[in-house]
Amino acid sequence: MGLPVNRTKVLVYTLAGFCSALAGLTLNVYVGSGHGLYASGFELTVIAAVVMGGTMLVGGSGYMIGTLFGVLVLGVTQTLIQFNGTLSSWWTNIVVGALTLIFIGIQSFLASQKMRAGNVLKQKEGIGDTLRRNRKPLIYAGVAVVGMLLFSVGVEAFMPNIPTKCELKPFRQEEAAVLVEDGALIVYEHNGGGSCVDELYAIYPDGKITATEGSDQLDKQVTPDDVNKLLAGINELGWFSDTLYSTEHEPCGQCYTFFLTIADEGQVKTVKAVNGGTDTPPDYWKVIALIDEIIPRFESK
Repeated sequence: MGLPVNRTKVLVYTLAGFCSALAGLTLNVYVGSGHGLYASGFELTVIAAVVMGGTMLVGGSGYMIGTLFGVLVLGVTQTLIQFNGTLSSWWTNIVVGALTLIFIGIQSFLASQKMRAGNVLKQKEGIGDTLRRNRKPLIYAGVAVVGMLLFSVGVEAFMPNIPTKCELKPFRQEEAAVLVEDGALIVYEHNGGGSCVDELYAIYPDGKITATEGSDQLDKQVTPDDVNKLLAGINELGWFSDTLYSTEHEPCGQCYTFFLTIADEGQVKTVKAVNGGTDTPPDYWKVIALIDEIIPRFESK
């Protein structure tokens, strides 16, 4: 009678659609909106988890438990990068891409080995037999994963001299609101990290920039044209569009929390983010980079 191929295809696509819908609903609940652009960039993470789990890109081979292993590897990678605290969140995507290439190479090697042996050995083998036959490539894969993780987080993450945890300062969003009322076009709060910074910056239309952290205060003067160029660059990145939105996750001991308020042409918008993860829209960090180029810096930070 054979296998019910058509029925199996329908069931597989139905299950895949259900899982996609469930993931979308979960993300919508997390970010509090249903905008279609919020999940852009997740494709690499999903494909990487599947590939790391041993599912062949050409199809025909794979196990759900393997995909769970891939998700675990990605979770450990992100956690170690957060724990390190000195690496940008962009390192997560770099490591994920590198690991994906490594596992694709391993898959290609295993596929070529299987093709060479397939014409001779056409007997069925269980998962245990497969693991035993491919134990060396699997060991190499494990070593590659560990090596990439060690490279990504650096030696500092594993040093025994971990500094004593400082006390985080409360957020200063009430002060930020007052600064906006007083005419500031940009108010930027930088809070947390290993040294528990508590910085608040304000940029005014005339080019005046003020920065405070505790009792320390810095002032800087730029031209109004510099401020206008900064606002133009921020608007080009879609600050007042739905593509830039607040995100939040539990920050690690070395992670920072950011609040950025932009007041321009009668619009005021504040976006919150925590570094060390992959949930924040990439353009948010581009905006932060633009602001970092113009604001003064405290010498001790």
